[in-house]
Amino acid sequence: MNYTELFRKGETNTKETIERENENKVECKTKSLFKALEKLRIQRKKENFARWLKTDITDMVNYDNSYEEDQHYLVRHMIEDLVHQVTKKLNDHGYTINQTKEFRDEIASFIYKLSN
Repeated sequence: MNYTELFRKGETNTKETIERENENKVECKTKSLFKALEKLRIQRKKENFARWLKTDITDMVNYDNSYEEDQHYLVRHMIEDLVHQVTKKLNDHGYTINQTKEFRDEIASFIYKLSN
């Protein structure tokens, strides 16, 4: 068997072939690294959002009597109250929201983006 047949046609230098293979390996590792970094970035965004939802805003807000003094009023509670009030107003005027979870998530995302 002639080993020179294993190389691409016109390539006779094994050093060039090895360098090209190494570049391909580095390129694959770089792609994997960027994919992993993007995955971590998305995970961190989700964690930051979840942490924001748990932020205690008891001292910043005048809230109704539905929360007792020993309970904490969180951002999540404020969003729930806001969505409830908006939904109630819309229902009073003959409108309904079909996808309440999506509506809630949109409101929360909107406020989160404005608050940063």
